[in-house]
Amino acid sequence: AAAATSSASAASKTADQPEVADYESMAITSPATEETIWNTGGEVTISVQLRPGLQTGHQIRLYIDGKPLPNLAPNTSSLQVSDVVRGQHQLRAEVRDQNGEVLINAKPATFFYQQTSVNRR
Repeated sequence: AAAATSSASAASKTADQPEVADYESMAITSPATEETIWNTGGEVTISVQLRPGLQTGHQIRLYIDGKPLPNLAPNTSSLQVSDVVRGQHQLRAEVRDQNGEVLINAKPATFFYQQTSVNRR
């Protein structure tokens, strides 16, 4: 009887949740994996693709080298990041619901940032 009560309460809790369509896919589209970006003054545009589109109350979170970036504004799929330093960087992206639960992750992408230096002798 205890198991029936437990499953019944779980079913009623699920019924109270708003209908949420599952996300089919999420990908970091820019910069491309293993892309080398040259001489942009430290600026890099990060773009993601999400299918279907972002639902109300959900947020796209981006991370560079494990550090969170500002949330993407609603109805946008890209963010320009400043002050990117030379070297290798890893990007991650995820969608979170209003409770902070991760609903989908994009495959991490690694890119390289290079800046030409001028040697003066």
